[in-house]
Amino acid sequence: YDCYRNLKDYQIRTIIDMHGIIGLCFVSDFLNGTRHATIEDVCKHIEYFFDRFGDDNICLGTDFYGTNHLPKGIKNYENISKIKELLIKKGYSEKSVAKLFYRNYEKFIGV
Repeated sequence: YDCYRNLKDYQIRTIIDMHGIIGLCFVSDFLNGTRHATIEDVCKHIEYFFDRFGDDNICLGTDFYGTNHLPKGIKNYENISKIKELLIKKGYSEKSVAKLFYRNYEKFIGV
C-alpha cells in the first residue's frame, strides 16, 4: 500500500544490502489507508515482501502499544497466530513463517 510511512522498494533493498531487518507494523492506516484493516491486509504486505525480497529480512513489528488502529481480529499477541494460519493456508512454508515470526529477529540480534 502506497503510504508515506511505508518503505519504498529501493529503501527495502538498501536495508537488506546492509544486512538489516524490517519490522512489519500492524497500523491499519499503513496497511490499507483506512482504520479498518484485516488480517488479509497484513498478509498482503508479507506476501509483497516475500515475493520481491525473500523471507530473510522481515519480522513482525506489531505496534500493539503504538496505535489504537490495529487490524480486525488482531488485538494482542494471542491473536497473531491467525497470520500464521492464513500464510500456511496460502502455501507458505513453516520455515518461511518461522523466519517471519522469530527466526529472522533472533538471527539479527545474534541469539
